[in-house]
Amino acid sequence: MKTPRKLVLALGLCALLMGLSIMNGCAPRERQPDDVGENASELPVMSFTWSPESECDVCHGTEELSWGDRTTTAGLHNPSVISDQFDCMTCHNDRAGLTSAHEEVIIGDKAPTRLWETEVATETCTASGCHDDEAARREATAGLTLLTDTKGTTVNPHDLPTGEGHSGFTCSSCHKGHAASEPEKFCTSCHHERVYECGTCH
Repeated sequence: MKTPRKLVLALGLCALLMGLSIMNGCAPRERQPDDVGENASELPVMSFTWSPESECDVCHGTEELSWGDRTTTAGLHNPSVISDQFDCMTCHNDRAGLTSAHEEVIIGDKAPTRLWETEVATETCTASGCHDDEAARREATAGLTLLTDTKGTTVNPHDLPTGEGHSGFTCSSCHKGHAASEPEKFCTSCHHERVYECGTCH
């Protein structure tokens, strides 16, 4: 039996309209006031006051994971790697700075830009019992070939030539606490021709 052409067209049109209705119902939509109440103030807010006993990993999960990554400075200071007991406050010991940086923080809110990076003072790294022996630091990296330029010159990162161009460096200039340290990138920010001899570029 032959199906009438009008019936086929009508069924096709119905199927098309049903498909569009389903797609519209599943499509993302802007949040409406009724979804959360008329005022944002009706949403639950969890205020936060920082203290040295705070659980840092509640917000800083990525940094917490770096404790298990030995390509990071944090991972190399993990108590399973060295005998000393380190925690966040061992390096991040600027209590006044941390208190200020965490002002007006709300749990669950996106971290403000000012919290993305915290300076760890060189004095913290070179404190007694840590990396306080300058001669030992130089000796430990004397055979390191990581900083070798395009002309074959190798530089010991802990025995850099003195001068105005190398003043103001800190441990954290090269050693990134929660990311893989790439000191060659720091060097080539000035030695952009990858030549470690001064006066070759300008």
